[in-house]
Amino acid sequence: MDAIYRMPECLFRLVAFFVNAWYRFLGDKHPDFCSACFQFTTAWAQEFNRQNPDVGGVLYRSYAGAMSSFRSDIFMWWLNLVIGWADGENDGLVAVESAAWTGFQGVWRGIGGRGMSHMDEVDFRRRRLKYRGNTCDVVDEYVKMVAALKEYDL
Repeated sequence: MDAIYRMPECLFRLVAFFVNAWYRFLGDKHPDFCSACFQFTTAWAQEFNRQNPDVGGVLYRSYAGAMSSFRSDIFMWWLNLVIGWADGENDGLVAVESAAWTGFQGVWRGIGGRGMSHMDEVDFRRRRLKYRGNTCDVVDEYVKMVAALKEYDL
């Protein structure tokens, strides 16, 4: 995101126009690509982390998703390519390295060669992922999260 945010302003605004139009098409009534980009920069994240350190006595968990290729998700393909070029393995929105934080639990890869996109992780389509006769449901992953937390008697 740092590279995108440093683009010439006229080019950045043009990209923002098309990205906002895409997300309006997907149902977001007030997309704001410019603000979202700033909140994904390294500087913003570092300041956020400085102001919000981990608190003792709190159980933290983080997870990452990874698309197998840009072909894994029609909505996230171009972001996966850009982020992959800049930061490596990602879910079409967040690089695995960025998602791995306190209490990192691993990378969700979905099934087969499909991978798991950010849209899959938030269950945007509200359906199971299918790949060559196999299925995977992100809801099952959330159930596993809750079961693991229950082990801590929280």
